[in-house]
Amino acid sequence: MRALPESDVVMASGLFALIRGIAGTVGPVASAAYYDQRYYYHIQTYAAENDFNAMGLQAAFTAVRNALQWAGEIPALLATKTSALLQQRLLAEATTAAYQEYFFVAALVGVLGILPALPWEKLFRQPEINRANTELPQSVRTPSPAASYEKDRA
Repeated sequence: MRALPESDVVMASGLFALIRGIAGTVGPVASAAYYDQRYYYHIQTYAAENDFNAMGLQAAFTAVRNALQWAGEIPALLATKTSALLQQRLLAEATTAAYQEYFFVAALVGVLGILPALPWEKLFRQPEINRANTELPQSVRTPSPAASYEKDRA
């Protein structure tokens, strides 16, 4: 904003506020949609990979059932509570995986958003030629306005 002429500051400020408003509206919606999509993907993945015939889940089911039995749960509700606890655990794992992917993508978008603002012209600028070695002869040089003013004044 400081680099703009005084007459363009109002227009640039309005455009900046408009862009911030659009980003503030669209950003959370896009983020929530992406998170939900990844969350349901991980739920489906865990459900497909972990059926009750798998040894790992069957062992976990038995371990949770034994822990609930030792905790004094009613025997008639052991199977239901065991299934509910395992489902909560699988949902927690799906939530964690979805958040990990979401934050990775958010960081990637942030880095990609910063790239255009980097001072690329400074990185790729050609080094200035040493003016002392390439000094022009007196006859080729154009006089500066200050020199002609001093000459006229004298």
